[in-house]
Amino acid sequence: MWKCLVLIAVFLVFLQVSETEGWCGRPPGYAHSKTVCEHKQLHLRCGRHRRIHVVSSMYGRTNRHTCGHGRVGTTSCKARHASFKVKRRCNGKRSCRIRASNGVFGDPCVGTFKYLKVRYQCKRPRYTHSKTVCEHNRLRLRCGRHRRIHVVSAMYGRTNRHTCGHGPIRTTSCKAGHASFKVKRRCNGKRSCRIRASNGVFGDPCVGTFKYLKVRYQCKRYLLCRYLIIFGINVISKTSCQAHSQFNSHNKMWKYLVLIAVFLFILQDTEGVCRLPGTIQTACENKGIILHCGMHQVLHVFDAMYGREDKHTCSRSGKHKSTSCTARNVLKKVKSKCNGRRSCRLRARNSVFGDPCHGTLKYLRVRYECRRRYRFRHGWWHG
Repeated sequence: MWKCLVLIAVFLVFLQVSETEGWCGRPPGYAHSKTVCEHKQLHLRCGRHRRIHVVSSMYGRTNRHTCGHGRVGTTSCKARHASFKVKRRCNGKRSCRIRASNGVFGDPCVGTFKYLKVRYQCKRPRYTHSKTVCEHNRLRLRCGRHRRIHVVSAMYGRTNRHTCGHGPIRTTSCKAGHASFKVKRRCNGKRSCRIRASNGVFGDPCVGTFKYLKVRYQCKRYLLCRYLIIFGINVISKTSCQAHSQFNSHNKMWKYLVLIAVFLFILQDTEGVCRLPGTIQTACENKGIILHCGMHQVLHVFDAMYGREDKHTCSRSGKHKSTSCTARNVLKKVKSKCNGRRSCRLRARNSVFGDPCHGTLKYLRVRYECRRRYRFRHGWWHG
């Protein structure tokens, strides 16, 4: 019975890998490489349920042996924006054809016979939601059970006339700076999130024009992956640290192999999305906060901000000249002070993080989680 389950689990793992990168058992992240000479057509193709993801492209010449049957005047020429053009034409498709010609990429070295070289991966596609709200309205992002928001892009401003076209339009080419950063900071890792499309949040990129907020996001699973990692670590630690006692029975060995194989199969499908929303703590300027974890747990900070991004946080006292200022290298400083420790004390002061907006009352916001320390034979490992 257990032997049959092992064979089924191994087959599923092999099938998963084969659909991702072909039938050659290539590791995750492997990039295919294809080259065609000038005037030829390059064909990129992925298997079933996979889509093209272009890593890099080069049109020109960097050596003498590739497509060396033509005239070679130089070996150091590359067309500009080749990767951008191939990505725009092929990314997200299962199959794609593109011609290696000067008409497509331009001629970086006149009189030299060139070639096109493309490196790409075949990735499982993810459905991307897209939501838009007009200025002064509130946008709500929401994911289902056991999934969390992952913002792909965000734009506040105006790029066309038909979206939210009932207000005054003076321009169609304005975008607020750092809109994606602000939406990601507020929504990433949460199951539900609300954000207002207003100048108070994003600034006013085009005065007198009625704007809108457009957000593209995905819903990524987190809970299953979290449990699987803890489960897999326990199984693997038992099989590695207690091999003599556990493998005395032949049947127990088969059982552990089944569990490890199933764990690897499901974990590969999660694609490494394991981040929990974590705990958020906020301290107004000149105040302090204490990050604390329980027994056998350590801090892991994955987001920190010092400055001001809204009007309501720490709004009882102080001036609010700006709502779009953030200090640099805040996350790096907080990580270096707190990561790997059980408790950590932080002060929201300009002397620590710098003053990104003089005259504005700022605050420090930290998002963190407590990770368990797993005990192995030769020490601790932070999970």
